[in-house]
Formats: sequence, C-alpha cells, structure tokens
Amino acid sequence: MSFTPVTKYDLTNDELDFLRDLTKQGTKFLLVGMLAAIFQGADGITRDIDLWFQTTSDEGLDKAARNQGGLSVPSRKQPGAS
Repeated sequence: MSFTPVTKYDLTNDELDFLRDLTKQGTKFLLVGMLAAIFQGADGITRDIDLWFQTTSDEGLDKAARNQGGLSVPSRKQPGAS
C-alpha cells in the first residue's frame, strides 16, 4: 500500500471554499486531528478533514454547507437542557 503525504495544497477547491465560507459567516470552528498537525509541520498521512464547531446550531454553519451544495442537520436540545 502506498501513501502520499498531505500538504495544504492537497485540499480541494470545494474544501477551501467551505472553510473560507465558514470564516466569512463568522462560524467558530477549529481544524483538528492529523491534518491540523500536518499544517503545523508534523509528518503524517491523512485524507480527511476533522472540524470542531463551537455549536452545531450556528446559522453560519448551515449557510456555508448550503453554499457548497451540502446540508446540515440542526442539533436537537436534550430533554431538560436550557
């Protein structure tokens, strides 16, 4: 099996557009996981993007997803949550 290291240039235009749109919408997110480490200079191999969102009910997340042809499913409040 052969692996190709990922660099910041391996992100697709759609992925970059989504990240830019999240930023434009003011959605608070972090790039986490191995790809985040690679961007900091670590050696690694990955093909996925892991994102953490401060809240999944952020309207900017839904808008950015729709702008890229996707969708988001709003989270439901847990019983007893305020």
